[in-house]
Amino acid sequence: MTRTGTAAVVLAAFAAWGCSDIKVSGPQPLSFTLSADPMSAPTGVEIEFHFEATGTYLNGVILEYGDGKSDSIPMNGAQSASGRRKHAYDVAGDYTVIGTLEDAAEGPLTRQVQVSITAPVAYAR
Repeated sequence: MTRTGTAAVVLAAFAAWGCSDIKVSGPQPLSFTLSADPMSAPTGVEIEFHFEATGTYLNGVILEYGDGKSDSIPMNGAQSASGRRKHAYDVAGDYTVIGTLEDAAEGPLTRQVQVSITAPVAYAR
């Protein structure tokens, strides 16, 4: 590649970097939503939990499924994040799923969602 060609590539790279959408702004209001889909399922069928979060310096989210199992999702200082986690229950019953968002500047924020797990359907042969 010629010197002119190299310069054009370097300029294009800087132009693309300058157009990136990476922004760091001041404090953001702390918000956190948690939902489940479906809200009811038989044992062994996965339920998808969805969360959305905004804040000043998000450390992460912990999802406690109510059956002794949990997930930890790191966010490494982001100001907004969303995600999905799937979880299947082994025992029928009603469960309270607790999601806790931790923000280094604003502290924790907790949300809950209820799910109902039923016994598997037996089919006659």
